[in-house]
Amino acid sequence: MKIIKRDGFLQLPTGTIYCKYQPCVFDSLCVKGETLGNNYWYFSELHGNIDTGDDNYIEESTYGNLRNDTEELYRDGLCDEEQLFAVYDKDDIIQLIDKLQECLTLTKTP
Repeated sequence: MKIIKRDGFLQLPTGTIYCKYQPCVFDSLCVKGETLGNNYWYFSELHGNIDTGDDNYIEESTYGNLRNDTEELYRDGLCDEEQLFAVYDKDDIIQLIDKLQECLTLTKTP
């Protein structure tokens, strides 16, 4: 993993795994999409948002049927020139995959 400044981040390719970083604080893990101009880029969150369908709230009857939506794209127009980003390299991504696979083998479906 490396910490980089905004101008370097905007040059990174689609598919880069990253999170915004402040000293000692890592934000949500995201996947970088296309860069638009000098200030904007698309991204999706790996933890996703809960897909609630057409409703803006989650009804009690759907608590057991929620789905993680990692496909929705958002646009970030960060104008803070000083923002730092933690960018995951191949080894970091493999480590995440390994941990998720380990959790999958331990998870029991109800």
